[in-house]
Amino acid sequence: MSPGKKILIISHIFPPTAGIGGRRWAKFAKYLSRNGNEVFVICAENATEEKSLWLNDISDINIKVFPLPMLYPRVLGIAPKNIYGKFQYKIALTHLKLRTVGNYYDRGQFWKKQLQDKALDLIKNNGIQNVIVSGAPFHLLPAVVSLKEKIKHLNVICDLRDPWVNNPEFFGIASLSDERKKHEAELEKYVATQSDTVITVAERMTAYYIETFPLSRTKFITLHNGYDPDEFPKPEIKNNSSVLKLIFAGTLYPGTEYLFQSFFEALVFIRNTHPEIYNRIEFNFYGKISTEFYGKAQELGLEIVHCFGSISLKEVQQKISGSDLGMLFLNRSLGFSLSTKYFEYLAQNKKIAVFSDSGETQDFVIEKKIGYALRPETMKNELLKMFSDFESGKLFEKSDFDTSQYSLPSLTASLEKLFI
Repeated sequence: MSPGKKILIISHIFPPTAGIGGRRWAKFAKYLSRNGNEVFVICAENATEEKSLWLNDISDINIKVFPLPMLYPRVLGIAPKNIYGKFQYKIALTHLKLRTVGNYYDRGQFWKKQLQDKALDLIKNNGIQNVIVSGAPFHLLPAVVSLKEKIKHLNVICDLRDPWVNNPEFFGIASLSDERKKHEAELEKYVATQSDTVITVAERMTAYYIETFPLSRTKFITLHNGYDPDEFPKPEIKNNSSVLKLIFAGTLYPGTEYLFQSFFEALVFIRNTHPEIYNRIEFNFYGKISTEFYGKAQELGLEIVHCFGSISLKEVQQKISGSDLGMLFLNRSLGFSLSTKYFEYLAQNKKIAVFSDSGETQDFVIEKKIGYALRPETMKNELLKMFSDFESGKLFEKSDFDTSQYSLPSLTASLEKLFI
């Protein structure tokens, strides 16, 4: 692709707003800019004092960010902590239901007019032909696709970071009435059939769109999340101790509680039957870890489980580098997910312990010989096998799997092929 294109990215979450939802397009913006493109971004204003971990990625002069007012009721973005807060939340939600069609939990519900006005202004005044709009929120996608009716040459690329209509866990979709679900399905169909390209973050999501909208099958592609080589400038640190160190860095999501129960049961079993192994393993958790999780570990006397809270991005990478294995905990709805942290473990040549039911992610790490599949029924044996491989050195044998295909420079090159 020849340099010098002008790209408009629309992502509700984007630095300086904190949250993992802003990472994907902050990283792509960085590498698009580095490749000589001029990048414009429309996002929601930062409504909190917390700052994004990826602010430095958008510091280039060729990345211009235009925040718009949130408009969505702020009280609904905060978990109520007392009776008064719960009352406020309930009143706001009731009022919201009266004002909306489709998914009232979608924070893009009231964005359409201001989004279209700003997007048209930037497109016309800067000669932009390529627009990328990322969801969730999902209502942003049809609002942008409909701009093609006014500007025929517009190339609209819709990015789906999460499942939409068929999402059983998040964004409240499962709890919607049939009428509201039907409205969301109509919006999804409009985006799938009228956009120029639909990119998803996982093969299963892409397969869903190909099966659901076969006449548009050629426009659906997968563009994974990936790792940023700029974040791994130093050589990998070797763990020279006799202790097997596993690390989790990120957020433990709802729906994984049943995995923790099996995890704790496995550790108690190993403590009781193989104390010599138990005393040579440690599990380190960094990030947003529930107090219930750590409390249960303490209650069971599992002193090899450590929870440290959130640390800086640089410190996270250092901790990963000094560990032997990276851990992922995937609920029943995310067994297909190749998360950002997954690729960051791979970037440091760390094998991955995937705690989940059977699914694509477990199948992938086994097929590529880059990790272990820990299902509730196999967790005890897999943990023991993991330690055996650590002792024998098999754990550190390099796989032939090429991780460079998941680097941001490589993924950005694939993205640029979609531009006109």
